[in-house]
Amino acid sequence: MVELKDAFTLLHPAIAVFFVFPLIGMVINLAWQTRQRRLQTKAEGKSKIPPVVGVEHNRLGNWLTSAVVGIALLGIAHPIIKNILSNNLVSKSPFQVAFIGLMFVATIASLVFLYKSREKKMAGCVCDFSRCRISYFRLPRWSL
Repeated sequence: MVELKDAFTLLHPAIAVFFVFPLIGMVINLAWQTRQRRLQTKAEGKSKIPPVVGVEHNRLGNWLTSAVVGIALLGIAHPIIKNILSNNLVSKSPFQVAFIGLMFVATIASLVFLYKSREKKMAGCVCDFSRCRISYFRLPRWSL
């Protein structure tokens, strides 16, 4: 039987293999179909590929970006939470633990705002904020 600690260690790669990798394949397939449709429409004026492939590509692409950010946060959260629990950081430095929690919430909120934004400049800013927070978590200073 797998212990709970080992199950949490396997959770991140299992979700990536069973959910994210198939999504990557579907998004790439729809991207190829969208390009082929555009090329056929430009050359012949009409295409046999239905026009819904572009919309489906966009919809699945949004799912893929959410899944990649979620998997990254899950992969980053596991060692951080393990370190917090093993070193009892909740009682030693509660401000740092609260700050880490707020950064996770802010990263998820920026992903939600990314989907709500309509202007490309705003989407770029929100995307950069999300990337900065994810990069902040990856800095090697969590071993106190």
